[in-house]
Amino acid sequence: GFGSLLFITLERFVSLQEKEKQQFQRHYSWISDAKELRINIEGQRNELLLAIAGASADQLDEHEAVIQQHKVQNDRLMQRMQSNLADDVAASDLLEQLVLVREAMIQTRGKQLQLIRAGQLQEALALNSGVQQERFSQIHHLGLQLTRLTEQRIDEAQQHSLVALQNLRTRMLNLGLLLVTVAAVLAWLLSRHIALPLASLTGWAEQIGRGEIPREVLVSSRLDEVGRLAQAFVA
Repeated sequence: GFGSLLFITLERFVSLQEKEKQQFQRHYSWISDAKELRINIEGQRNELLLAIAGASADQLDEHEAVIQQHKVQNDRLMQRMQSNLADDVAASDLLEQLVLVREAMIQTRGKQLQLIRAGQLQEALALNSGVQQERFSQIHHLGLQLTRLTEQRIDEAQQHSLVALQNLRTRMLNLGLLLVTVAAVLAWLLSRHIALPLASLTGWAEQIGRGEIPREVLVSSRLDEVGRLAQAFVA
């Protein structure tokens, strides 16, 4: 009955809080991954610039190893972002653009490393300050767009949660008022069922105590203690 309704309402409240927590963690992960992705790509650019500056063969191997390490990290970040953003059309579109620009940047970076190993440093530098700089700017801009979109999703989720919480509060308040009303009705019925007959019996007892015989004693059909007491007065 009422207990079940109250339990269901409280269960929905707890479920709503858990869902809100999961959404916040998910949106926070979007922002964190996008930021880490931009940082890693900036690190790759710096390593490439150090290689172009005139690194030895051993140093070039070290720079290339760091670049590859960042690539592996970024692959992991992209896979996680694609999984988390699968149900968001706008975010998925931004991420798809980000994937295409990053793939083009990876291909050009491979050419740059080949040019560096061939000693063609100026050609590698020209690519880095030309098309690669444009692609980095695109990635940075897409990352910022994704961050702003995520913040918008957080605001929307918070507003939705506030509305849902308000609805739950209203429902719980209405349920509380209903319980109070039912309790008042039950108390009134209980009063009529017990208190009024006892008041009548008290009046009869007072009349008998004064030596008077009650003029009218109603026969009660009740089988409880009050009924038996009324039947004793009749007898």
